[in-house]
Amino acid sequence: MTAISRRSLLRATSVAALAAGAAPLLAACGNGSNHSVSNEGKKLAPFPAYVPLDLVTPDLPGTAQGVQNAFLTYPQNLAQSVKDKPGHGETVTITVITYGTPPKAASSNKLWRAINDALGVDLKLNLVNAADQGTKYATLMAGNDLPDIIATIDSTVPNSYAFVQSKCQDLTEYISGDAIKDYPNLANMPTYAWAAVGRIGGKLYGVPVPRAKMGGGMFGNKEELAKSGITGLGITADQFTAGLAKLTDPKHWALGGSDFGGSIHLGAAGVSNNWSVKNSVFTSAFEDPRYAQVIDLMRSWRKKGYYYPDILTTQGTQAQTLFMNGTIKTFVTGFGAYPALISGVGKEWTVDVVRPYGDKPTPWLGSGIFANVGPVSFTALKKASPDRINLMLRVLNWLAAPFGSKEYELINYGVDGVHFKRDADGNPIPTDLATTGGENNVNFPIRYVAGGPWALYLPGAPDATRRMHQAQADLAPIGISDPSVGLTSDTSVAKGSELNKFMSDAINDIITGKRPVSSWNSIVSDWKSRGGSKIAAEFGREYASNH
Repeated sequence: MTAISRRSLLRATSVAALAAGAAPLLAACGNGSNHSVSNEGKKLAPFPAYVPLDLVTPDLPGTAQGVQNAFLTYPQNLAQSVKDKPGHGETVTITVITYGTPPKAASSNKLWRAINDALGVDLKLNLVNAADQGTKYATLMAGNDLPDIIATIDSTVPNSYAFVQSKCQDLTEYISGDAIKDYPNLANMPTYAWAAVGRIGGKLYGVPVPRAKMGGGMFGNKEELAKSGITGLGITADQFTAGLAKLTDPKHWALGGSDFGGSIHLGAAGVSNNWSVKNSVFTSAFEDPRYAQVIDLMRSWRKKGYYYPDILTTQGTQAQTLFMNGTIKTFVTGFGAYPALISGVGKEWTVDVVRPYGDKPTPWLGSGIFANVGPVSFTALKKASPDRINLMLRVLNWLAAPFGSKEYELINYGVDGVHFKRDADGNPIPTDLATTGGENNVNFPIRYVAGGPWALYLPGAPDATRRMHQAQADLAPIGISDPSVGLTSDTSVAKGSELNKFMSDAINDIITGKRPVSSWNSIVSDWKSRGGSKIAAEFGREYASNH
């Protein structure tokens, strides 16, 4: 329901027309049929047991609130997290999204061949460009020729949950409770990751790809921020606004990114993370009077020229370049972009996380799992025999190897001496084959199929690691989660993308001056009548069933 991120919502909504064509094929799968994907009134399968693996000791420990384990140097003695190869020469087909260029074929790709050998299987990948996920997955769901492993299924793709319930394997008997202990790396995933995927009809169908709970944030030039008066927790909204004025001139803008960064400023104002819940009653953040006040504040910043003028037509990579070259002074993006920002800026200036302003800020935490568009993406398996399902789960278990393991190193850095070499401190430094040669984990994106909990490690940049760890330590204790994550709502599945686009367009119209702030209450009322109230009621009933 995050209605600020125009680009992601438009991408999610762009599949609506195609998915409508697929809907008749999926009608018998769940949504719109005689049964529901909801968990209301269902016997709920227990989430997998959490059995942490302590392969290496972090230099800066994490916390249960979401601060990551941090490593200032690369571990010198790596552990083997999986004793035996998962397979015995079988072929395994996978559909997964990619943010890179297509990799070289396995026959000429040393990384692909090394991973195949370590897994003991022949991986066949069908890569889907992340920007085309909606249309490609809608087509996949409408057909019958499914891969063994369907990764990065996004909750925003219409009918995705109904498809999973109808055509994918119910994994409950394999992973629920103590059953997960047969797959130790999967058991190492924190409970919040499984809870974010949630259940469908009371059963477990999805495997998460864990990520940092912090989700996204605002990055800035630490030195320039200090000069402007944007110095950290405790400053007021007026002081923050005054700082934006100092950061802006005819060739530089204080605020940038791919959208207006609404979640940052809503969190600074103490607005709930999309929803709030009390006594199992869900209330949309849209109904909080502070929501309209924040939109009005962003409108005033836009009018004063603090935002980069082309912010709504700037792609993420373009915005990142504008930040690194100093054109925009702050940049709202996911925390996963931090290593690239550190590398791109070098030693010219210091990249740091901008702490929230306001009296009682409540930074919005992420779901704790990877997602391309909406809050939730997960991996599902095609229905198959028990032996075949166990093979797929062994493959996922291998791919979920944690930081400090030999498997993790192969997945993320490649083969020692081929794709990376170690510097004097033992840090893995990519070779030309991994960079210009394209043999890396971006172009061969199996890390989006399964993965272990993220560790905070930046090769050769211990000070940057300390800064990020401290930022998380400052933000996690006051951060809040979206209580709807992991819950299912038939109306949200069917109409969520449409409603999000409706609100996103309205918000952007207000910020850009096309509509008055006074129209906000009628916009929210319209959203509620179009399905928002029904989603709130369904979330409430589901929440009560889950608690």
